[in-house]
Amino acid sequence: MITEAFYARTNRTRLAHFIAALEALTIIPLNHSGKSEEIARRCSLATSQHSLINRGSIYDAVYSAYKARNDVVHGAAFSEHNAFKALTDLEPFLIDIVFSLIEILIWIRIEKKPQSMKPLKKEMTKLMNQIEDQVK
Repeated sequence: MITEAFYARTNRTRLAHFIAALEALTIIPLNHSGKSEEIARRCSLATSQHSLINRGSIYDAVYSAYKARNDVVHGAAFSEHNAFKALTDLEPFLIDIVFSLIEILIWIRIEKKPQSMKPLKKEMTKLMNQIEDQVK
């Protein structure tokens, strides 16, 4: 998904691919209400242990990009310029977000050894809550 985003012809498609990648890496349950808030929360928490960037800036960029992606995917009138703005706001954080989430997933795999997606989702949720408690 990330590679597809880099080679996408339009900013709208690029945005949709980047957000799909973040959805996959944050392991949000499909039926989760407030999906945009939870993805933004998890991305900002994942980077909080390694990044000097303000968590609020990451949260806002991911949240706005997710909302923009919804407009693109669900057919709302959405300009290429607006997609470019959402991408421009998100891109400075993408490397930190992606590597931080991958690091967390590797840690869960090594330490907790989940054998399927259900326990992986459970461990990711637990760990995100623990990180949030630590950074408060």
